[in-house]
Amino acid sequence: MDETLAAVLSYLPPPAVSTAATLSFSPSPDEAGEDRIGCLPDSLLCNIVSRLPTKDAARTSALSSRWRSLWASIPLVLDAAAGELAPSAVAAALASHPGPVRSARLASSQDPEVATSIFASLAAKDVEDLLVVVNDSWPDDWRVPSDVFGCAALRSLWIGLCLFPDTSGQSPVLLSMQELGIVHSSVQDRYLHALIPRCPELETLALVLTQDYPRYVHIWSASLRCVVLWKSMIREIHLDDAPNLDRLLVEPIADAATHIKIIKAPNLKTFGYFDVGLHQLKIGNTVIKLGTKVKPGAMVRTLRTLALKVQFGVEDQWAHQELRHSPFDFALAQHPAQPCTDAVEQACSPEKPPSPFTEPPPRSAMKHPIEEFLGIVLTCLPAPPFFCTVGRRPSSSGGGGGADRISCLPDAVLSNIVSRLPAKDAARTAALSRRWRRVWASTPLVLDDTHLIDLPAGVGVGPAAVPVDWLAVTNAVSRILVRHPGPFRFVCLTCCYMSLVERTGRLARWLRRFAAAGVEDLVLINRPWPMDLHLPVDVLQIASLRTLYLGFWNFPDTADLPRGPAMFPHLREIGLCHVEIKTADIDHLLSCSPVLEKLAFVLNCFNPFQHVRIRSRSLQCLVFWISLIKELDVVVAPCLERLILWQSISCRPGSYLHIKVRIGYATNLKVLGYLEPSINQLMIGSTIIESGTKMSPSTMVPSVSILALKVRFGVRTEAKMLPTFLRCFPNTETLHIMSQEADDPTGKLNFKFWQEVCPINCLDTHITKVVFDQFRGERSELAFLKFVLERAQLLRKLVVVLANPDPVSADEMVAKLKPLSTANRASDCPTLLIIAREGDNTWCFQRASDLSKGVSADATVIWRGTMDPMPGVSRKLLTCCRVTLLVAEIWRISER
Repeated sequence: MDETLAAVLSYLPPPAVSTAATLSFSPSPDEAGEDRIGCLPDSLLCNIVSRLPTKDAARTSALSSRWRSLWASIPLVLDAAAGELAPSAVAAALASHPGPVRSARLASSQDPEVATSIFASLAAKDVEDLLVVVNDSWPDDWRVPSDVFGCAALRSLWIGLCLFPDTSGQSPVLLSMQELGIVHSSVQDRYLHALIPRCPELETLALVLTQDYPRYVHIWSASLRCVVLWKSMIREIHLDDAPNLDRLLVEPIADAATHIKIIKAPNLKTFGYFDVGLHQLKIGNTVIKLGTKVKPGAMVRTLRTLALKVQFGVEDQWAHQELRHSPFDFALAQHPAQPCTDAVEQACSPEKPPSPFTEPPPRSAMKHPIEEFLGIVLTCLPAPPFFCTVGRRPSSSGGGGGADRISCLPDAVLSNIVSRLPAKDAARTAALSRRWRRVWASTPLVLDDTHLIDLPAGVGVGPAAVPVDWLAVTNAVSRILVRHPGPFRFVCLTCCYMSLVERTGRLARWLRRFAAAGVEDLVLINRPWPMDLHLPVDVLQIASLRTLYLGFWNFPDTADLPRGPAMFPHLREIGLCHVEIKTADIDHLLSCSPVLEKLAFVLNCFNPFQHVRIRSRSLQCLVFWISLIKELDVVVAPCLERLILWQSISCRPGSYLHIKVRIGYATNLKVLGYLEPSINQLMIGSTIIESGTKMSPSTMVPSVSILALKVRFGVRTEAKMLPTFLRCFPNTETLHIMSQEADDPTGKLNFKFWQEVCPINCLDTHITKVVFDQFRGERSELAFLKFVLERAQLLRKLVVVLANPDPVSADEMVAKLKPLSTANRASDCPTLLIIAREGDNTWCFQRASDLSKGVSADATVIWRGTMDPMPGVSRKLLTCCRVTLLVAEIWRISER
């Protein structure tokens, strides 16, 4: 029994107090019996007493009159699970303490009256964390009294080595409970199923070392985020309706075959260990077995981390079959090297990264995909109105002569100076002198929480930089928002502990404060994780907003909110970065933003939007960057100038991902791309554009002057779409072509095909510049380039960017391009530039959405490459140029 008890205790949460410390007092002769501890403030003494075991904490009341009321004034921490306190002593402690009870760890009591008294006292004194365990009887047939369901303030309940309380004849409701753990205990299926739906805040459910019961676990919970089955003999677990569940952690044991059925878990990100030879998996109505065809209904598209247990010596354990049902990134992990206790604690902790399978590598060697996503999002955020330099402060020593000349400046100038300082330094100016006391408070607040972090010189706050004290930053932001009277000009929060802020209700208060202070530019990034926090609806009540960027949130439901331009009368720019938002909510945003100019969807690639309809008479720029969408419908957008579609997710032929792009009323559209024939289905008006579609005014967009296409020349059907796409945009002046390598070539087009292409209006009479990116030297690519030279009568510049910057490969590509210098040309004096670029093709979000720079034939907003400034050379080849300027700069270079 002692070994079993020790094992069970090792899985339970640690006590709130430490019982390892010993208390002693031996005054030195110099102290003469002086009670220095008693002179400490009450807050420190209460902190000391709260860390003592229950028996010692109660005894402090007998020290002196100074200590008499301290124990009774702090929340009670009761630890009797180790058997040091008899049940009668526990009842006495509860009777003598006024409450509340912060934490209680109880042993079983064979006296029903004592047990009833204890649980009644706990309920009356609002116990928050409760642990009940058997420590002095065997077998474990003692049942926890049903009085435990009367503890309305209960947040955490762990039961070990006993029977779960009986819920028959009652409807237990625990409105505050967030964590339920059952360790080596028996619970009837009906008791568990009656309790889970009545815990609206439950986030963690852990079943550890269970044997007979429960047998069938059905999960119906809108709040549950983590389910742990640790070495438990459970026959079936069904995820019937768990919209927020992101972790299903299973530690299998021998001969315990568990059937796992995933019905509705749209947010599941971590799953394992799945024992391939022992468990059975069912997704929806499909049993996953050897030879199962992968269908969209039998895939868990949200899964990011997958752990499998496989015997590779057994032929029919088909590990690869499971991976097909997780179409995105996954991780195969080995068995945990850490102790089981640490693994259970890590699995059940929502504040720790959801990867309990392996010991994480050192931070310097680890680059989590989420950190990469965060780095991408941070580059897309708007910059503060002023450039703030965070770093070394100037020395106070010097030859200033003591005259304070800065303070003699007018108030407007001082406010301008303060507004350009980091928030922490700006607030400190109030301590300089009486002249500066009210300058910061009278200046519109510019707050970027990255400026509240003390960083070494040259170190940023990006991913994998330095550890950040999220809680300290959060508290500093709260103090600033309270002390500054407003107005707020710019607020950017990317380093606050958002999960804590949202859970404590502070986030809603912050948003109401922003509304009252008239904030103009607001950036809210949920960092650290989890990423599925629900954004309070108060964010939609800030009528003063001009710019709004949100990152890693669940967008609030707008179904019950009023529509109309009064909601966001000044809002001009919206950025939604990895935000879960419904189509109806997007429509609501557009209808409530009468002057909106920019709308950007960034990194929404895991849960594709079903249908996005654009109805806005003010929108000028629409961006989808690394964002997937099933259907984009530009219904009415008379001012839309730029429609940017950029994603780096390659899709195989036959993939389930197809994006329909419909262009309706968009008479001012000038920039469009990248269109990809592999995944995009273009629809203009009511006509679907296919190869061979006859052109008419209703199937053309004459306003487009810059067009970008991404084509796999090795796929015949895609390459044949090029002439059709070009005919749809007859006034194109700048053409960007990105060549994409085909995994499975299906036939290439030679030059004979291009010679037989009927005249294309834009190529014959309008195109002046062509950029061909990712050139690999294929014959189909050369055929297209030769076709452009022979048809483009107004062509001035043709830029070819090599896919491989290696000097040897670049020489080979140049040799293949040499015939172009002597080929027939329709233009009088075109310029051919060959660029060998170093680094990746990095897309410039800020340039693409910068409306201050107009769209012209001499500019490109699609992508940013790398090249050196140099004069163009007519009818000559220029090789191996390594540079760092925008591709657009090459067009401004004069020819010799």
